[in-house]
Amino acid sequence: MAGLLSDADTKKLTARLNRLEKIFSEAHRSAEVERRRSKVRARIDTILNENDRRRRLVFVAMIPRSGSTLLGEALRQTEAFGSTREWLNPNPVNNIVKFVDRYGTNSRSDYLDFFYNFSATANAIASMKCSYMQALPFLYDNLLMECFDEVQFVYQTRENVLEQAVSFYKASQSGQWSTLKSEGTSALPGYNAEGILNCLNELLDMQKSWEIFFHTRGILPLRMSYEQLESDLDGQIRRLSALMNIPPPAPLDQNALKIQKQRDDITAQWVDQFTEDMGSLIAKTDERLPPEV
Repeated sequence: MAGLLSDADTKKLTARLNRLEKIFSEAHRSAEVERRRSKVRARIDTILNENDRRRRLVFVAMIPRSGSTLLGEALRQTEAFGSTREWLNPNPVNNIVKFVDRYGTNSRSDYLDFFYNFSATANAIASMKCSYMQALPFLYDNLLMECFDEVQFVYQTRENVLEQAVSFYKASQSGQWSTLKSEGTSALPGYNAEGILNCLNELLDMQKSWEIFFHTRGILPLRMSYEQLESDLDGQIRRLSALMNIPPPAPLDQNALKIQKQRDDITAQWVDQFTEDMGSLIAKTDERLPPEV
């Protein structure tokens, strides 16, 4: 896979691998850490003995602002898919650093092992959601697939990519990525056509990267969209349950989901404004082009 990466992605991959190596180098194995590791291993051994020793993973390949947080909360509520978090996010407040501190995970494979041991539900299924660059250090050399007996990819996108770009721009400027917890400044940024265009291009690049990955690996992911989750969340969970060959969960208690929609009238206004601005720009560009011979 490494040979298929662009120069820019190769540089990003190298930087992320170096960052992970530094994080894992700080692992320590005190007596208390070993006690925790033994407790987690005992838990997963019991689960695996009841499920033919098959380690199964649902991997949500996400694009930002595509509804992956809603999907993760829905999967959590079913109690059949583990805990769908950004388990491969290396930022200090997220899970890799916490696992190094608590369980002494000292390599990528050790981390994947303890992520699974810690988070799998009683049916031996765990799940995670990841952006392309979060996942790349665990995918480029096939490590993630080698650590599990079965990996079901779910590709989470959004049909209205322009609306997604506006949402991406708003979140990146305000720091408010979800309503699950208080984060960021929550101050609404001003409309910025260039900023939205940059976000649109970034989203399209992410889509391209995931599509290339699936194509080159011969993977047929379960494709879900933000719009499908919005219109029939229970139906999408049933689709995934059928693929994983587990009983469909009970209908979700939508009121219990700890998330609220962030799309608002301002999003719609900015989509209209951006469409108008881009149309004017294209018209001006056409006026400067020489007439066809």
